[in-house]
Amino acid sequence: MKNVDNILLPNEVVVYHGNLHWMIYKTGALLSLFALVLFYVAFARGGFPFLIFGIVSILWSWWSSKVTIFLVTNKRVIMHQGIIRRQSFEILLKKLESFNVDQPLIGRLFGYGTLKVSSAGSFESFHTIANPVEFRRQISIAADTAQV
Repeated sequence: MKNVDNILLPNEVVVYHGNLHWMIYKTGALLSLFALVLFYVAFARGGFPFLIFGIVSILWSWWSSKVTIFLVTNKRVIMHQGIIRRQSFEILLKKLESFNVDQPLIGRLFGYGTLKVSSAGSFESFHTIANPVEFRRQISIAADTAQV
C-alpha cells in the first residue's frame, strides 16, 4: 500500500485509505482530444505538440496518484502528496482542530473535492480527493474513537 508500513507508528492501524479522483487526468485527456481533433479535421501537424503534452500530462497525473497517500489511522491523519514539491501533513487525532470539505457543483456530481484540515495554527488543503465527504466522516469516527 504505497510504503504505508514505513510511516505507521507501533500499534497503529489504517482505518481508511483515500486516493485522488480520476479527474486529475482531465487536462491530459483534453489536450490529447484536441490534438486528435486537429489531426482528423485539419490534417494539421500542429496537433502533434498537443498530443505530446497530453500524454505527458496523463503520465504525470498517473505517477502523482501513485505517490499520493491519504490515510486515517486509529492515531493520526496522514496526507502526503506531490512529486517535485512534496506536501506532507500528519496530525494526531487528539490535536485536530477542524476539517471540512469544499466541493463545487461539478465536484459533487463526480465525487471529488478539497479537504481542508487545521490544527494549532497550521492549515493544509488537499485537492481532488475522491469521496471527500467519506474521508471527513472517517476522520470524525476515528477522532471520536480516539477520545474514548
